[in-house]
Amino acid sequence: MTETNERHRQYLKRYLVEQLDGRTDLLGKAMPTYPPYGKRMVMDNDWFRTLKRDNVELIPEAVAEITATSIRGDGGSEREVDAIVMATGFHASRMIWPLEIIGRDGVSIHEAWNEDEPRSLLGITTPGFPNLFMLLGPTTALAHGGSVIFHSEAQVNYIAQCLSRMVNDELGVIEPREEAADRYTELADTAHRQLVFSHPGMNNWYKNRAGKVVTVSPWRLVDYWWMTREPDFSDFHLAKRGPLERVPATP
Repeated sequence: MTETNERHRQYLKRYLVEQLDGRTDLLGKAMPTYPPYGKRMVMDNDWFRTLKRDNVELIPEAVAEITATSIRGDGGSEREVDAIVMATGFHASRMIWPLEIIGRDGVSIHEAWNEDEPRSLLGITTPGFPNLFMLLGPTTALAHGGSVIFHSEAQVNYIAQCLSRMVNDELGVIEPREEAADRYTELADTAHRQLVFSHPGMNNWYKNRAGKVVTVSPWRLVDYWWMTREPDFSDFHLAKRGPLERVPATP
């Protein structure tokens, strides 16, 4: 944790203590043990004051079992319930899942990416899958503020330029080179290792099963805009195709 991050933590800690004033029993349950911004921040629209209400109980346990009438926690608690609101999240690190996209040699994209370890060029294209373009692909979702629309527009502009090149040069195939995807993936991995998302004590949906951040972007918006402002076509395999010839349909 950096000195700047620690200052943020102390500021946020003071706020939390103020909101939970008089309820020291809640402080240990509600105070995060990880650095600020390593997970999505709680926007406090009376969240902490709500925890102090007489009809609210915070139980910091994982759900071990749901019975016909109750929820049992892995710490031994059990509470009868009338309704259950489930917020279990998504398969965020399993990019494009559950779509089944087949590339060269009949390899599916999930096989190529080992289920949840995606590799790409700029999070937009990936080797082995010609003419496939993605929005918010690997390492390009946002988790640090800014506009996801701006981010997507940068990708759309990049894709549009690729498509224009294909039309103007009568190309049938555009596919990123392995070395280009490897270079970008290493750049993103190196950048993420410097960020709080990769902190050893962090358990978040940004990471895959191996603890590697694969979903969110490590870049400032202006940096990613600069990276995607114009395709470098030396990063691609380009191939012509006759005007009446078509890529065979996937069985």
